[in-house]
Amino acid sequence: RVFTGVTTLVLALGALAGSRARPRLAATSTGIEVGGVTGRRAYDWARVLDVRVVHTPRLGRTVATLEIEVRDAEPDTGERLHVFGQLDLGADPREVAGALRTLRQRA
Repeated sequence: RVFTGVTTLVLALGALAGSRARPRLAATSTGIEVGGVTGRRAYDWARVLDVRVVHTPRLGRTVATLEIEVRDAEPDTGERLHVFGQLDLGADPREVAGALRTLRQRA
């Protein structure tokens, strides 16, 4: 019983952490917001360096991922690369990249 209870608790905490840790992406006319375990970070469009879709072969099929390269607000921290898959986005990364590019051009 104790082993089953501890295992259940560990699996539940792992599932909760995994759902919280998954990066979340929100976009507006002013920029993007990326959420993760440590909270949310906002980047205006001037700090978004590149939005691209990368196709990678995995297990006999090609998987698309969205990569967003941003410059941090602090000058010494440099750049960050955020990578999102279809599960992270809830949509096809190619469609999301197109929508982000459209928002970025309008800003």
